Amino acid sequence: FGEPTQFEVGKSTYSVVVHSAKYVSTIREALSQHSSKAPIVTSAMMALGALLLGPTPSSEDDKVVFDDIAKLSFRDSLEECLEILATYQSEFEIICVCIWYLRSIISLIDTMEIKVCGSRLFEQILEILHMHESTELRINACCALLSLIYKEQDDETISSIEGQLLANSLIICFRDDSEELVEVSSELTALIIYRAVKFVEDIIDAQDSIRTIIGCMVRNKELPDIICNCCMILASISALHDEDDLLLVIEHGGLNVILDVMDHHNENKILTENSSKALLAIVKGNPSSDLPPKIAQTIIRVMEENTGNPDVTSSLLETIWHLGSRNNMYFDQFSKKRTISSIIDTMNLNIPDANVQGAGCAALWSLAIHGDNKQLIGDCGGLESVTNALMAHLDSFRIQKEGLTALKNLATTSKNKQIISACGGEEAIVYSMRFHTGSEEILSSSFAALNNIAVDIKNKTVAPAPIEVFDILIAAMVKYRFSESVQTNACFLLKSYTFSDNNLLVMKSRTEDLMGVLTVAAETWSDQCGEKVQIIMDSILDLT
Repeated sequence: FGEPTQFEVGKSTYSVVVHSAKYVSTIREALSQHSSKAPIVTSAMMALGALLLGPTPSSEDDKVVFDDIAKLSFRDSLEECLEILATYQSEFEIICVCIWYLRSIISLIDTMEIKVCGSRLFEQILEILHMHESTELRINACCALLSLIYKEQDDETISSIEGQLLANSLIICFRDDSEELVEVSSELTALIIYRAVKFVEDIIDAQDSIRTIIGCMVRNKELPDIICNCCMILASISALHDEDDLLLVIEHGGLNVILDVMDHHNENKILTENSSKALLAIVKGNPSSDLPPKIAQTIIRVMEENTGNPDVTSSLLETIWHLGSRNNMYFDQFSKKRTISSIIDTMNLNIPDANVQGAGCAALWSLAIHGDNKQLIGDCGGLESVTNALMAHLDSFRIQKEGLTALKNLATTSKNKQIISACGGEEAIVYSMRFHTGSEEILSSSFAALNNIAVDIKNKTVAPAPIEVFDILIAAMVKYRFSESVQTNACFLLKSYTFSDNNLLVMKSRTEDLMGVLTVAAETWSDQCGEKVQIIMDSILDLT
């Protein structure tokens, strides 16, 4: 074949190898006519592979082009390879060459042909991967499978593969001493699980799979690509929330390995992202509190270093929420001005990111359960951050739910009530109610938040009720007459508003509407609402 031609573009030198498209058709014709002759089959596939990859194994950086691309055809190549593999299943040399050839042509194959032959080819390559111990063959097989998956966009084709064959074939590769094989097989496993989550259970069921994956991470702890792939796999395994599997991950040292990765590979953003997701999955699904104390320190440090990276911080904020609400030891470690400021900074830098805002609001309300943290969060700007989250993501149920809970928990100090009013917190709550009139939970949480904002005992003031609140409240009490939380929180709010004459004047103008819904509430929920309803009615009727 032709020698590469070099040419310069700016300061760079490029190397191009030009072939004639008729070479391909001529060799493929020979391959078809002499498929029963092993030497010709071997030579033909080696020639085709060389045409595509370059004249020598060291020429991978050369750009290969064809003089007449319209005549270049690899039609029916996959079927041809399947026939060769079936015919020469005991011929190791031909199998090696065929897999190498497959690796070079898959990107050129028509997607419809892949759809027709893809699952059969996938299983054939997995069989070879499982049966043969040649490292080079396994590398080429994994690369061919990777090309096949990237080319095939239909997840159903991937899902049709036999699970145990896939798991056993891939887990073997994790034990190999070849870094290249471990890297490509771990990437393949992570990608397959991402595309078809059903294979997670097959991976778990494979012999010593969890121990093997964690051992692979320990052996290759200085190789970020391998560690990154393994973190993705552990995150998928842990996300199943199977207690026994999570315990295996922890017992075999998976959690400690992930924490070490986060401590020593913080410059690698993709690895930090995947290790953070793996940590969240383990913590989220682990019912036990028996986790190492260093988790909190690692989370705080990594979050401070990645405040502007939502892919990392969203997972860390979720982890803070789960750990802080579950364990007093972690709660105390997160209840520091440093951590709270970092949470707020992260929210402020990632306002458009719904995952960060939802997790940030959840972390703040869980930390606000402790009295000393309420004012610290308010003084650090947490109330403004929560309000911004509510206004920026009105259509997000999760953010509205967590944000309203945060405002409710934080609005119990006099200073925080004033901050909420000043930064538009009450308006944000009204917008939330208006947007989510069909959500019983959002309405109930909104009433509870407004109730905590309404009365400032220390300054002896009552917040003026936005006029629109009464329209929404009355409609909600009618619509959700059998909802204990809606009725109870609505009555609480109305009772709080009666401590202001100005609010009472507005309520008196709506006497007919209010008396109807209050009467129903008192009858339906007498224990929860009866006394409050009586106070509200008496206050309205006594107003002169």
